[in-house]
Amino acid sequence: MTTYFVAAGLALLVSLFATPVVIAAAHHYGWLDVPRDARKIHRRPVPRLGGISVVLAFMTPLLGLGVYYNGVSEVLYADGAKVAAFFLGCSLIVGLGIWDDVKGADAKLKLAVQSLAAAVLWVAGIRIELLGVPLGGSLELAWISFPLTWLWLVGVTNALNLIDGLDGLAAGVSLIASVVLFTVALNDHAVLMCLVMACLAGALLGFLYFNFNPARIFLGDSGSMFLGFVLAAVSIWTHRKGATAAALLIPIMALGLPLLDTTLAFVRRVLKKMSPFDADREHVHHRLLDLGLSHRNAVLTLYTASASSLWLRLPCWRMMPFTV
Repeated sequence: MTTYFVAAGLALLVSLFATPVVIAAAHHYGWLDVPRDARKIHRRPVPRLGGISVVLAFMTPLLGLGVYYNGVSEVLYADGAKVAAFFLGCSLIVGLGIWDDVKGADAKLKLAVQSLAAAVLWVAGIRIELLGVPLGGSLELAWISFPLTWLWLVGVTNALNLIDGLDGLAAGVSLIASVVLFTVALNDHAVLMCLVMACLAGALLGFLYFNFNPARIFLGDSGSMFLGFVLAAVSIWTHRKGATAAALLIPIMALGLPLLDTTLAFVRRVLKKMSPFDADREHVHHRLLDLGLSHRNAVLTLYTASASSLWLRLPCWRMMPFTV
């Protein structure tokens, strides 16, 4: 338990110190989100690339355990191939996000890199392999394992990216999900999930100090896609079957609104004969603003919805049919 709290505390401190540095660098080099159309809610240039500070804070305690050997780091070494694949997948997603934040990336490039990251995890064994049968037993997915794993990883990655439209929304929803995932993993003694969620929670808590309304820095695609990828990956990566069922259900509940919003956005744009990847101003957070809620109250409303969904439905997690 001590290791988890130390890891979270270290991630928090790194985030608090690294984020101002990223803010200063973004202003210096012009890495700013400049509002140029009505879809933008902010009215002044705001630094992007906040994902860099989140990733640094997240990775620091994990890498530190590679030097300081204890019972938790022993688990990391024992699952070395999957850990390496996880880091590689995260690197691909973060690299894609940084490129998109600085230069811009089209939908085809995003999908290609996200698919590659998903394939890396699947090859390493981080995948959905079994489907629970209601009357008992399980069904091996065989070749369906890859498309289902791909859909889960790419879907959650993009859902987080799409809800990153209000100050602190994506980071806050991810923080809520990571805290509950940590709680479930702790109860099931899932060491890897506990460690990763502790690091993520600490990094996000520090970042939210700068990202909550009025934001001094945005997550950017480097941050929002990274958060979605980590939550999706860790939820199907565990040593215990029970923990897997809970973990897969929790992101679905925590991200229920963004996942639904993503689906509706896809359908809406197709019906309007638009590209499904074109941006618009009809997401759920935009609609809350149109109803008269302030920026901050709209975010708090969505925080409440995510937290309530998680805590009220958590007792039902054992009914989840997926395992890995």
